[in-house]
Amino acid sequence: MRTVPLGLLFVVYLLVVAIVARGAGLRAILGLAAGVGIVVAFLLPAILAGEQPVLVALVAGSAMIFPCVYFAHGVSVRTTTAVLGTFGGVAVTVLVALAAGRPAGMTGVDGEAAQLLAGTYPQVSLSALFLAGVIVSGLGALNDVTITQASSVWELRAAMPEASRLRVFASAMRIGRDHIASTVYTLAYAYIGSALPVLLFASTIERSLLGTLTAGEIAAEVFRTLVASIGLVLAIPLTTGIAAALAAPSTAPPVPPSATSHAHH
Repeated sequence: MRTVPLGLLFVVYLLVVAIVARGAGLRAILGLAAGVGIVVAFLLPAILAGEQPVLVALVAGSAMIFPCVYFAHGVSVRTTTAVLGTFGGVAVTVLVALAAGRPAGMTGVDGEAAQLLAGTYPQVSLSALFLAGVIVSGLGALNDVTITQASSVWELRAAMPEASRLRVFASAMRIGRDHIASTVYTLAYAYIGSALPVLLFASTIERSLLGTLTAGEIAAEVFRTLVASIGLVLAIPLTTGIAAALAAPSTAPPVPPSATSHAHH
């Protein structure tokens, strides 16, 4: 019986989010629920009906971005900047996945679930389904980095109201480079964890490290990590540039110290 333990774990999760993150955390959960609803009500039925999986994933992913960002962070120019940056990151991810998928041999046929799906629903292209999965899997991390970069730019603009857009961009990119360094290994470790049973089995076979990394399901995880990371890394300067352009410099002239002292007298 998994229902009760999983239900209790979900309740604990809600409580922890509510206590630590309060309203923002609960709104983020609502955004996540809306995103899952889009997957269940639109993405899965559309793919099973024979629609092109990559196009379906693009439409579903675009629709999932809005509730995830706006529910959690509110509607503003700053959050809209994050949405635009996320769209840019998704576009890069799609282009890289489409360009590299076939040369890298990403057929999507590895694993029992894929083979069962091929037998039951022959109209579904497994290679296109794999690429659709790459697109959806990168959405969460993309939202994370774009929101952080947009917030960084607005905070820097508030701290440096007279600074030029270029200076704000350069300062925010110093933060962005640290973010890039952390998210690269975050994605890699997440995929290593999900592929741990396969890695354990592969380690028992007499095969070189390169041979292991380029075989079957492990190669698929390596491909997914690399493609998502490229989209992530390029989304950071894109979001930072948009934010620096929209968070306009102050146009009011600085108030001379003598004026403020006379005002007090």
